[in-house]
Amino acid sequence: MKCWTLCALLLLTWSLQAVGNDNAGDAPSRKVMGYIERIVVLPDNIEAEARLDSGANTSSMHALDIEYLDDEERVRFVFEADGQRATLERPLVRHTRIVQHSGERDRRPVASVEFCLDGRQHEAEFTLTDRSELTYPVLLGRRFLADVALIDPAVERTLSAACPE
Repeated sequence: MKCWTLCALLLLTWSLQAVGNDNAGDAPSRKVMGYIERIVVLPDNIEAEARLDSGANTSSMHALDIEYLDDEERVRFVFEADGQRATLERPLVRHTRIVQHSGERDRRPVASVEFCLDGRQHEAEFTLTDRSELTYPVLLGRRFLADVALIDPAVERTLSAACPE
């Protein structure tokens, strides 16, 4: 009986090491980031604070004057942060329904937006909504964070927002 137990433990240990090694080779490197970091929204190089939120599935971006173009294939909106303002046009990826605290459902456009964080250029899907009543103009959600970041809630603004040269 002891031999079977020992063999099972060895097999389990070997399996876990093999899986860990396989996943380590495929997994992108994730960096520890604070719960607030600075990003640069492209192509206009607007620097903005972003809250990293593992509780949100999709990222969200402050957007005003949202217009649909080309039979809803593209969307144009005004992005504002830290006194800077730019009109951006992006591909419309889809629409999403957000359930408000009141129980109301809100249909929002989702656009693909490029930005820089920690000297690397990224692209993520953002719901576009008026975030003027919120503290941060950008929220980075789980879909983006899963491959890129580990959040340390005890720190903030640990990285450079600069884009790669």
